[in-house]
Amino acid sequence: MASPANRPATKTPQRTEGMISKILNMLLGLGPYPRTPNPLLTSGFEPGTLYRHVTERNMTELASVLDVKADEFGIRHVRFLLAYQYQHRVIQAGERTLAMSVFTKRFTPTR
Repeated sequence: MASPANRPATKTPQRTEGMISKILNMLLGLGPYPRTPNPLLTSGFEPGTLYRHVTERNMTELASVLDVKADEFGIRHVRFLLAYQYQHRVIQAGERTLAMSVFTKRFTPTR
């Protein structure tokens, strides 16, 4: 039997690469270690889907999804049209982009 000092060191780099890959997948929400499931991250982000956020002053922010794309670092962003609704008035605010994690914390899907 070979002692630990005599074992070949070929498995260590493979283990290290595997661990790095698992950690990156975990951080990106991929692979066998997904973050807490969020339905907004996995479905519903089709162009035209409408989301809303009600502010403290009862003004509603409406977000209509244009598309979802990842940047060069793999961070997914939601590009959307924003409008504000207050009482019977709707004011267009133009196009905005937010990281998907920020978007999902702020907006909820309309029913």
